[in-house]
Amino acid sequence: MWSERARATDADVPPDEDPRWVCTFEADVAVFDLRDPATSRALRVTVGQLTGPWSPEAPNAAALRVASAARRLGVDGMVVPSAAHPGGWNLAVLPSGFERLRLLRRRRETPPA
Repeated sequence: MWSERARATDADVPPDEDPRWVCTFEADVAVFDLRDPATSRALRVTVGQLTGPWSPEAPNAAALRVASAARRLGVDGMVVPSAAHPGGWNLAVLPSGFERLRLLRRRRETPPA
């Protein structure tokens, strides 16, 4: 989880000054599971394309294509490769699926230095 922090925060913020909430959810959402090769082929994306560079100035075209297809087809989210942890995966939930998430527990954590 903390490996994602490096890609999502400004490097000028020390980890001990940027604690996060770690939440466990129960999710009843329809998703594209990009671990399934058939799904990736149907969406015309590869793991390499999805974990490529992204910034507001230069968004990742493959990631935008998948999110757009999800919205168009009524899918609530995607199981996507971790850009920060090779072999890792994340659940990305679109706003349409937020109401189908149920918070089970949460705790405040500070990433290791």
